[in-house]
Amino acid sequence: MLITPAGHTMNRIGNIRYFVVVLLLLCSCCNKPDPFVPLSPSDVYAGDHQNGFGVYWVDEGENALGFKVYRSVNSLEDFIDYADVPYATQFYYIDNEISGSNYYVYRVLAYNTLGKSELSKSALVPKTPLNPQANIEDTLISISWEIPPDSHAHGIQVERSIDDTVNYQEIKRVDLLANSFADEGVSQGNEYYYRLRSYGEQLASQTGISLPSKTIGPLRANMGESGVFTDKRDRKEYQFIEIGQQVWMAENLNFETNKGSWCYQKTSSNCNIYGRLYDWQTANSDHGNGRDICPTGWHLPSDEEWKQLERQLGMPEEDIEKEKYRRGGELGRKLKTEAGWSDKTGDNSSGFSARPGGFREIFGGFEDLGIRTSWWTATKTNPVGAYRRWITPAKGFGRYNSYQAFGFSIRCLKDD
Repeated sequence: MLITPAGHTMNRIGNIRYFVVVLLLLCSCCNKPDPFVPLSPSDVYAGDHQNGFGVYWVDEGENALGFKVYRSVNSLEDFIDYADVPYATQFYYIDNEISGSNYYVYRVLAYNTLGKSELSKSALVPKTPLNPQANIEDTLISISWEIPPDSHAHGIQVERSIDDTVNYQEIKRVDLLANSFADEGVSQGNEYYYRLRSYGEQLASQTGISLPSKTIGPLRANMGESGVFTDKRDRKEYQFIEIGQQVWMAENLNFETNKGSWCYQKTSSNCNIYGRLYDWQTANSDHGNGRDICPTGWHLPSDEEWKQLERQLGMPEEDIEKEKYRRGGELGRKLKTEAGWSDKTGDNSSGFSARPGGFREIFGGFEDLGIRTSWWTATKTNPVGAYRRWITPAKGFGRYNSYQAFGFSIRCLKDD
C-alpha cells in the first residue's frame, strides 16, 4: 500500500499511475527553457594574446546560449556590436584587429532565447609605451620611455629576457608618473633584452595590459674592476677581473714548481699562453701563501666558490649541484675568449678570458690544446679524487670528479 501526500491509500495500479504522473511533470519541467534572461558577464579582462588581444569573462547566470563582444576604440562611450560568440561554453574572444597606437575598451553581454543581459562592466587596454631607450650605468641598466597622449595607462610594466624569445618575465611595475626604471638585478657581462607594456586604468571592472613595445637589446651590464697584480715569488704579472662579489685571475697560473707541474707538450711557449698544468696534490701544497699553489693574498677556489661564480653568471639553480656537463646559463660562451677555440662560440662577456689549454693525462700524455680546458678546485671528493671545472667545444660548463693525478690548469681567487 502507498500513502499519498493527501493521506489516501492506493493499490498497486494506482501506485504506478501516480509515479508516471510525477515523472511526466518532472520531465516537462526539465525540457522547458530557462525562464530568465541571462545575467551580465563578470570579471571581464582584456590583454595581449599572441598577435592580438584576448577578451575573457565569467558567465554569471550559466543559462546563456552565446555572448556578444562590444568594442570602443579611443573612446570610453562609442561602443559597437563587434563580435558574436555563439557558444554557451566559450568565455573568450581573440581580437586580431588591433594597434598599439590605440586604446581599446571592451564590454560583453550574454543572450538566450528570452533576451539579452545588460552590458558588462568595462575592460580597458591602454596604448603601448613609445620610444623605449636604455642606458648602461656601471653595473645596472636604466630603461626609459615616453607615454603617448591620451594613453589611458595607469602604469608601466617592465619585462626582461636573456634570449629575446617569448620567455619575457615581468620584473617591475612602475607608476605612470615615473618615466624610467633602473634594473639592479643584472649580472656583470650578461646580455639582456627589455620591452615595455602599459597596464590600464581601473574602470568599473578589470584593468587590461597593452601590446609590448619594440624590443631593446642586447644590453650587457658592465664588467667590474679589472687590473694587474704581480706574484712576488717570480715577478710574473697576472690580469684580474671582478665578477660579482669575487675577484678572479683573468688568466691561468704559471708558477713553476720542482715537480707536479708541466707546460703543455713540455713547451715553454705554451706556458706563456695557457699557464702551467698541475696535479691536484701540487696545487694544494703550500708554495709560499701558507695554503696552496696560489700567490699570497690569493687561493685555490673551492667547489662552493666556483658555484658562486656560476650563479653570478646565470646558471639555473637546478643545474648548480649537478655533475658532468651542464648546459644552463651558457657559461661556456660567457667564459671563453673569442679567439683560440676550435668551436669559436665564446664571447668572453664575463671577462674571465678562458683559453683552451688542454690537459695532461695520468701517464704523461697531453691532450686537447685548442679544444678544451679544465681547472682544479680545492675540494677533495675522496682519497684519490677532487672536483674540477671543464669547458668543451660547446656553450655549457662541466663539473667533474676526477683523479688527482691528472694535470689541469689553475685559476686563483682573491682572498676576502
